[in-house]
Amino acid sequence: MSLYDEYRHQHVVGLEGGIDPDYDQLKKHLSDTFSNIQIYQDLDACVDFLCNLSEGKTRVYLILLGLRTAYMAELISDWPQIAHIYLYDQKSEQPLLSNNKYLRFSTNSSRNLFISLVRDIELEQGIPPAMTYFTSNTLTTERSLRDLCSDHQSATFVWHQLLIDVIRQLPRKLSDKEEMIDFLRSYFQDDIVQQQHIDEFIAKYESKDAIRWYTKPEFLFRVLNRAFRTQNIDNIFTLRYFLQDLYHQLENEYQTQREWLESVIVHRGQLMYQDDFDALLKNSEQGNLIAFNSFLSTTFDLDVASVFAGSNTNTNPNEIPVIFQLVLNLEQSKLPIVNITHFSSVRSENETLIAMGSVFRIDQITEDKENRVWHVELTLNDEVSERLSSMIRYLKEQTGNQSTLIVLGRFLALDDPDLVATLNNLALVYADKRDYANALMYCQKSLDSIKILPTESISIGMTYYNVGCIYAKMEKHSEAIKYFVDALNACRQIKLTPVISSVMIQALYQKGRTLMVLDQNGPALECFVEALLLASGDDKFHSQIALVHHSIGQIHELKEDFSQALSSYEKALHIWMHLLEKNSKVDQHVVAQLLNDIGEVHDKNKRYWLAMSFYDQAIKFAEGNNDLVQEYKQNFQEAAEMTMHKIKRILNVYLVEFE
Repeated sequence: MSLYDEYRHQHVVGLEGGIDPDYDQLKKHLSDTFSNIQIYQDLDACVDFLCNLSEGKTRVYLILLGLRTAYMAELISDWPQIAHIYLYDQKSEQPLLSNNKYLRFSTNSSRNLFISLVRDIELEQGIPPAMTYFTSNTLTTERSLRDLCSDHQSATFVWHQLLIDVIRQLPRKLSDKEEMIDFLRSYFQDDIVQQQHIDEFIAKYESKDAIRWYTKPEFLFRVLNRAFRTQNIDNIFTLRYFLQDLYHQLENEYQTQREWLESVIVHRGQLMYQDDFDALLKNSEQGNLIAFNSFLSTTFDLDVASVFAGSNTNTNPNEIPVIFQLVLNLEQSKLPIVNITHFSSVRSENETLIAMGSVFRIDQITEDKENRVWHVELTLNDEVSERLSSMIRYLKEQTGNQSTLIVLGRFLALDDPDLVATLNNLALVYADKRDYANALMYCQKSLDSIKILPTESISIGMTYYNVGCIYAKMEKHSEAIKYFVDALNACRQIKLTPVISSVMIQALYQKGRTLMVLDQNGPALECFVEALLLASGDDKFHSQIALVHHSIGQIHELKEDFSQALSSYEKALHIWMHLLEKNSKVDQHVVAQLLNDIGEVHDKNKRYWLAMSFYDQAIKFAEGNNDLVQEYKQNFQEAAEMTMHKIKRILNVYLVEFE
C-alpha cells in the first residue's frame, strides 16, 4: 500500500478571503506538500466541496487564511467531516483566539502549521507516539539487561538503537541511494506532487544539506518519522543513505554548539490520545525513564509549544494536550542535540532537534486546569546510552558471539555468507512483535537463500524450525508440523553435535505439542520420547527437557495413567528445582502450571491433602498472573473442602465405633 492510499481519506482544504499575495508562498508550500488539497477563494465553492464529501472515514483539515475568513469557523461547527480547523494570519504577531470546538490552533507561523498538520493526520490514523518506558532501576545490573531484552517494548527500543548504530557505521555503497529512491517511488507511487519532490532530490541533493532537507515539510520528514513511529525496521534501513548524512551533519554541528552552550530548556507541545496519555501517567512514578524513538522537534518558545499542544482550544475529550519541558545538558549527552535554526528551510523558526533514542528521567507531571493542558517535566538521562555497550555484549553472548549485524537482521550485503542467519534473526524480531506476515516473509527469503548453502548447514534446519513455530503461533497446525518435520530431516543429514541435538529436541517438542492440540497423543508421545533419547550429559537438566517431561506427564494424565503421569511430572519438577538452585532464569509461571498439574493428579487419586500442598506452591509461583492465581486458589479451596469432608467421614466412623 502506498502512502497515497493511506492518506486518500484525508483532505486539506484552504480558504482565503479573496486574492492576497501575502499567502502565495504558503499556498505553494501547501500544494507542494499535500496531494489531496483544495484551495478556494470563493466561500460557496468551498462549501460545495465539503458538502459533496462522503461521511465516515473522510476527514477534512481546514486552513482559514487570514482574519477575513475566521467567520467560516462558526458556519461549520457541526460538520462531522471536519477533523481540525487552523486559523493562519501572517500579519498577526500574537496567536489568534477562537472558541470554536474544531479549532486546533491559530498562528502566524507557517512551519508550525505544517508540522501540526502532519502530526494531526498521523494521530487521526492511529500511529502511536514514539515512546518507550523504563522503571528507574531497569538498567542497574547485568541481570536487568537480560530482563530488558525479554520485555517486548524495551527490547524493541534496544533493537532500534543498535540499528541506528549499525547504519551510522556501514560503508556507503553506490546502490544505497538507488535503493532509497526506488523505495520512495513505490511509497508515493500515486502521488504526483511527491514524485516531483523526489525528482528534485535526485537533481539537487548534497550531503551537506541533509538537515535542510529534513526540515522541509515534504516527503523525507514524513517518511522518516512515520518509519520511526511505526517501528518499521525494514523501511528505516532502506532510508540509510539519507540517515547517514543527517546523523553526520547533526554530530558535527553538535560538537560545535556544545562548546558554547552547556545546558538548555526546550519545550514540545503535542496532542496525545487518551490511551497513550494513560500509559504515560501509568509510568509517571518519579525517577522512571521515557525514551523517544524518533527525532524530536522542540522549541525554546513555550508559547509555540502551547500552540502545538492545543491548550485552551482543543475540545476533543479523547485528545489530551501535553507540553513537555525538557532539560538538556549538552556536555553530557552522547546523542546529537542541535539548534537547527540556521539550517532550517524556514529560517524564522527557532527549532532544536534531538536525535532519536534520547532518554529522559520523568521528574513531574502536573495538570494546568485553567489552560486545559498537562505539563510533563523531563531531564535528559544518558544511562541507557552508557549501558548500550553492555547490551551489545549480552546480545553477542546470546547469539554465540555472532556479529551485531547478524543479531539485528538484514544489515549485511546480499552476498554475505551469514545472510540466512541474518534473515532468520529479523524474522524472529517480527515474530516476537506478532507481525507474522513479515516474519514469514523473511523466513521465505531465508529459504530462498538456502539453495546456495551446503546441505550440512545448521541454518537450514533452524529456518524450517522457525517457520514451524510461526505457523504454530498462527494456529495453522498442519503447516507447522510439516516444517518441524523438514527441520528434523535437515538435521538428520548433518553429523550429530550438541547444537544439532538442541535444534532437534526443540523441533520434536514443538511437533509433539502441535500434535497434542490435534488430539494425536500417540504420535506426540513418540516425539517426546525421541527428544529424551537425544538428551545427554548436562542437556538432561535443560529447561527444554523439563518441558518434554511435563508434556509426557500430561499425556499419561489424559490416559488416566496417574502413576506414570506423576513420575514424569516429578522428573520435570526435579529439573526446574535444579535450575532454580543454580540461579538460572526460570519461567515461574511454567513451574506454577507443573505444580498445579501435580496437584490435580493427587486430586484425582483422592489424596486431597497432597493436592492442597502443590496447589499452595503453585499459587506462590503464579504471582503476577491474576488469572492463574485465581484458578489455583479455586483448586486449593475445592481440595480443602474434600479434605474436610473426608475427615468428617473418618470422625463419624470412629464416633459410631466408640458408641
